[in-house]
Amino acid sequence: MNKELKQLLKNFESNSTGKERFSDFIIHCYHAFDDRSNSKKSGKSINKYDIMRQHLINYLIDNERAITIELSR
Repeated sequence: MNKELKQLLKNFESNSTGKERFSDFIIHCYHAFDDRSNSKKSGKSINKYDIMRQHLINYLIDNERAITIELSR
């Protein structure tokens, strides 16, 4: 697990449980990268964060069980 993901896990707060908590975490990750891409001016930076966000979302979906365990700690 990379440091970006660990930081996102650390900053995530939700009162939901189970599948809803995982869904809330995906939304949290999406918005975290959306804020970064919107704060940048150049199109190249925006594209970079869009690609990073998509790779992160794909990783989260592929490793749902491991992420859910980390979220429950």
